[in-house]
Amino acid sequence: MTKLIEDQKVVTTDLALALDLSEDTIRRDLNELDSKKSLEKVYGGAVQVSEKSANIFDIYISEEEQKNKSSQKHCLYLVMIKLL
Repeated sequence: MTKLIEDQKVVTTDLALALDLSEDTIRRDLNELDSKKSLEKVYGGAVQVSEKSANIFDIYISEEEQKNKSSQKHCLYLVMIKLL
């Protein structure tokens, strides 16, 4: 994991040579770490998991949802007034 943190990527063949292990062993270990979300397996190795930041579309949806909720509350208020 130290090499992954330093280089932000690892190559299966390089790890196998450096650790004196088979490429199959490295692949199995990378698959296990990928399933635990510790890294992201890619063709020929693995890369660091990057956190996804919110993009403008996510923010837009949130603002739109708030507008819809306040509109719904206003409509409910108008219906309640008419019932009284």
